[in-house]
Amino acid sequence: MQGVPFLPHIGDIFIIILFSLHDGRISFRRGICFGRSVLIRELSGLFPSAFFFAEEKENFELPDTEGFIIDPIDGTTNFMNGFPCCAVCVARVRQRQLVDSFIYNPFREEMFTAEAGRGAWLNEQPLHVVSRPPSRAICLIEDSWKADRIVLRSYFASARCIGSAELGIAYVACGRAGVKISKPLHIWDYAAGTLIAREAGALVLDPDGQDAALTEPGRVVVCCPECRDTALRALRDAEAAWKS
Repeated sequence: MQGVPFLPHIGDIFIIILFSLHDGRISFRRGICFGRSVLIRELSGLFPSAFFFAEEKENFELPDTEGFIIDPIDGTTNFMNGFPCCAVCVARVRQRQLVDSFIYNPFREEMFTAEAGRGAWLNEQPLHVVSRPPSRAICLIEDSWKADRIVLRSYFASARCIGSAELGIAYVACGRAGVKISKPLHIWDYAAGTLIAREAGALVLDPDGQDAALTEPGRVVVCCPECRDTALRALRDAEAAWKS
């Protein structure tokens, strides 16, 4: 997707929405819908027969044809408060397989991209997962995940929430975190990051330790290979401790 012509301008769309929201000119819901409609319009011009699966859109079962999974603003609470940890996320799929994707955070001017079988990049520089032991790894989670944080922190250097599921996955891909454990997510909250992480050499698993498939909803454990067993065990133990 690196060759898609409008990608250099995607940050401009994002910033326009942000300023419009802060000025009170549009509601948050309308801002999301505007961002989604711009993405769909631009991509439809390049891929006229593509389907679109997106947040704030009436969706359907993922078909076997070519199309796009879109999240116009991942990290919505961060976005609403001007906290610079949110992103525009797009993944292209064909026959339910990921083809290419991007995650763009305009506040940091960081563009994560990936192409199936070719690799992943951060601002056009090759991206590779960093392997480290669990005791030195940051584990990223969601605030609303029903799990015992004390148990999680016994496995990792830290457990924290950054408020953006897709960026959390991308941060494992580039080595800023060692593990990302998700609650059940909509497909647009993890599709783009899944390809970026895998192409960078990270594992993207379901809670049973199998390669995660694209499902709606879906759940992923993303980690460097060295943290695999610990991440799966930590997920089970933290959820069990919460329920007990």
